[in-house]
Amino acid sequence: MSRGSEAAAKATEDSRFAFDAGKPPPFRIGDVRAAVPAHCWRKSPWRSLSYVARDVAVVGGLAVAAASLDSWAVWPLYWAAQGTMFWAFFVLGHDCGHGSFSDMAALNSVVGHLLHSFILVPYHGW
Repeated sequence: MSRGSEAAAKATEDSRFAFDAGKPPPFRIGDVRAAVPAHCWRKSPWRSLSYVARDVAVVGGLAVAAASLDSWAVWPLYWAAQGTMFWAFFVLGHDCGHGSFSDMAALNSVVGHLLHSFILVPYHGW
């Protein structure tokens, strides 16, 4: 290791120990928001609904696959895959609850209720 790389490694190590988690960060939430491109803040109900349709299609496909591949060796794989997709339902419903799914409150409420009802999770907790 050269002296320059040793010095850089030492400086990195020193700065890591100088971090104080009790102090506020050197930036504000507005700085973070300003760093995100404007198009990322636009809500598209069609794009959001396409995510719901995609996830519903995957869940349906997994259910069909599980019914046709009825084997004890395959069931644990199905449980993991289907559980992951149910988590996707939760995330989409959660986004509806926070209003980040679309700008239409009625659409957020209907989609959120449907998704969370399907996975037996209360919607109004969010």
